[in-house]
Amino acid sequence: MPRYKMLVLSRTIEGKEDQYDDCLQNTDLIKIGATPGFVSAQNIKMALRQTT
Repeated sequence: MPRYKMLVLSRTIEGKEDQYDDCLQNTDLIKIGATPGFVSAQNIKMALRQTT
């Protein structure tokens, strides 16, 4: 059986980061993990670096 990875990029609204993280951890990742065919789901935060 083929194996795939799905990557989703998103940004939060400034000032609502905690609400976004809560929804992602307690709702979205649970639903994704329960979807047939998915074996895991995780949230990885990427740090953006400012260049001058």
